[in-house]
Parts: sequence; C-alpha cells; structure tokens
Amino acid sequence: MRSWSSRDGGAAGSTLKERAVPRTLVVQRVAFGAMVVAGFVGAVMLTAFAEDESQAEAAVGCSEGPRRSSVSAGLSHPPKRWYGPTEEAPVSLFNHILFDGYVVVTYKPELPQADVDALEDWILERDIIVAARPETDQEEMVVASTVRRELACSQLDLGALTTFREEWFETRPTE
Repeated sequence: MRSWSSRDGGAAGSTLKERAVPRTLVVQRVAFGAMVVAGFVGAVMLTAFAEDESQAEAAVGCSEGPRRSSVSAGLSHPPKRWYGPTEEAPVSLFNHILFDGYVVVTYKPELPQADVDALEDWILERDIIVAARPETDQEEMVVASTVRRELACSQLDLGALTTFREEWFETRPTE
C-alpha cells in the first residue's frame, strides 16, 4: 500500500487503511443507535401499560377499576341531572343513562354540605352528560361510574372526578 507523507495531508507512515474510521468507533455508533431505538420502544411500552396503573390509583382516597355491579336499565332518562341528598332519584333511569354513555356519580347522603354544594356545581357547570344522585347502600363516600369502569373515593375529590370524566369522554365507545 502507498504511504501518505505529511506533505500529502496524512500522517507520516500511516496507510489509508489505518486512517479509516476505527472499527471500535463503528461498533460504538451502532450500539448507541440500538440503545436509542430500544429506549424509544421501552418508553412507548411503559406509556401504554402505565395508563392502566395510573387509573388504578387515580388520587389519594380513590381507586379505579372495572364496574363491580351489574345494572338493569330503565326506559328513559331522569328528569334532571342532579338530585340532592334528601331527594328520591329514579335509580332505574340513572342505570339507563349509563348505557347512553353518561358518567353517573352516586354519593352518600351524609357527604358534608360543602362537598354536596361543590359536587352539584361540578355536575351542572357544563352541559355534558354527567348526572348525580344520593345512594345510601354504598361503602364509599363518592362513586363515579360508566358502563365499563368506576372510580370509588372515600371523600369528594373533584380532581379525580374530572380526570375520570375526561378520560371516559376521550375513550368511550361511540356506538
């Protein structure tokens, strides 16, 4: 092989082969590329599976999961979206609206009045398909339900309810 002299721009005594990119540098670049791809794939996988875990513990005092009870539906919608602690709500009509894509919130009548007022404002603040009624036969203080999932809270957590509601409306079946 021809030697390059320093006059030719090469190092004295080096060959063209010796001046080529060292094999270890090529291996390092390939390994770095593989790590970037693996990191990207891992991030996508973690994001996909972390959503289920984040829904399991939506907030302190709340847990989310599949609906625990079955419902039988009425034939129409309730006359209004909010029922106060002392009002008798048409339960079968509330069950019906679950199947129409509503989020139904039930709460214990002994929920503190400030929380009742805040929940009523939250239910009625927007013209969306969310309704609430009192429920004496539940363990948790507040339960939000859809036809597929429910969020059970030991106390009123409007942040958790909002997240539950927004996630439902982003992912609910449209048929």
